[in-house]
Amino acid sequence: MLDRILSQTTQLIDGFWEEAGEAIAEGAEKAKEAATDVINLSGRDLQKGVNEGADAIFDSLAMADSALDEGVKGTFSNLFAGRFANALEAPAQALDKIVFGIPRRLMTGIYDVQRRLFDAGTRILGPSLGGTVRSIGHALLDVGRTFTMTLGESVRDVIRIPGEIVFGTVRHGENAIKLAIAGNGWGALSEFVQLGFQPFRSALGTMVDVNIRVLHGVVSSIGTLIGRGPTRGLTEDEKATLREVYGDSIDLDSIRVRRNDLSHELGIRTHAVGNTIYMSAENYDSNVT
Repeated sequence: MLDRILSQTTQLIDGFWEEAGEAIAEGAEKAKEAATDVINLSGRDLQKGVNEGADAIFDSLAMADSALDEGVKGTFSNLFAGRFANALEAPAQALDKIVFGIPRRLMTGIYDVQRRLFDAGTRILGPSLGGTVRSIGHALLDVGRTFTMTLGESVRDVIRIPGEIVFGTVRHGENAIKLAIAGNGWGALSEFVQLGFQPFRSALGTMVDVNIRVLHGVVSSIGTLIGRGPTRGLTEDEKATLREVYGDSIDLDSIRVRRNDLSHELGIRTHAVGNTIYMSAENYDSNVT
């Protein structure tokens, strides 16, 4: 009797440990698979971050080289062609690309790398909690990006006002002289009139642009914070299409695309302000992240 009780007890204990061992082994296997997935996803995030950071550096070096080349060639080619206003403006445009364009491209790369590092660091939280944390982090990073880019572009526009006044004045004066020599008195008079209004038009136009950009930046940030999603960059196909039209004259990596913006509720269709394209729902590719 006692032997049978002991035997049954031993069998129960052995069965328990066997099931416990199987459960532990199964749990360990699942944990291993989950850890492998986290490592793989984090590794891909880090690799993308490295690539995007390297792209920003190489793009900046290429921008510096092209700016110097365009500045020198633009100055002399326009001088030889008798376009003195354009010759005066060419080195200023090169300087603008170096002083403002390169930092903007580097800042874009910094935000891209930060996002990838954040994604890699939050993979350990799992798909549910990690996804929520990443959504919040992406929104905050996007608000920071919008603030930085809006501030930079606004400062750039204000600093450019004196140059715009000078270049516009020289251009209208040059056109007036050429028209007068050609015997077009009314045309020359029109250019002289525009020359007089050039300082006011440049200053007023710039300040209007700055205020619109700041207003849109604020509205965009509010939309991001209330759950309308962050902006995205251009896809490779979109970049290829734009390069066919604009070549390398535009920093395509700094362009952002926003959907579901608050401005669309006011009936405003797809439009662009600064480096951000505000797309209405019918024009937006929802499959792009």
